Amino acid sequence: MEWVVPENLPYFDGHFPGHPVLPAAGILDFSLEIIKEIEKNPDLEIKNIQSGKFYETIGPNRRVQIQIGKKDLKEWEIVWLDGEWPEKKLAKIHLAFF
Repeated sequence: MEWVVPENLPYFDGHFPGHPVLPAAGILDFSLEIIKEIEKNPDLEIKNIQSGKFYETIGPNRRVQIQIGKKDLKEWEIVWLDGEWPEKKLAKIHLAFF
């Protein structure tokens, strides 16, 4: 999936004045919403974050590619890539669900 990060996201209000950055919580929230949509389960809850690596900051209006893959029945891996340079990882998260 490709997405241009909207500049009006509330996450940018406090991270950081004059140099807005999408915080890890925003990356996790958006990743979770995608998985809920794929699973058709709006009540899906994260059990734990198996791992999370954030390689580069993501600012407003940045084009990203988000790759999501199911690791097993209740685990997913989400990789955020730069939209201009798809070989450049921005974030990689491994989530487990109830």
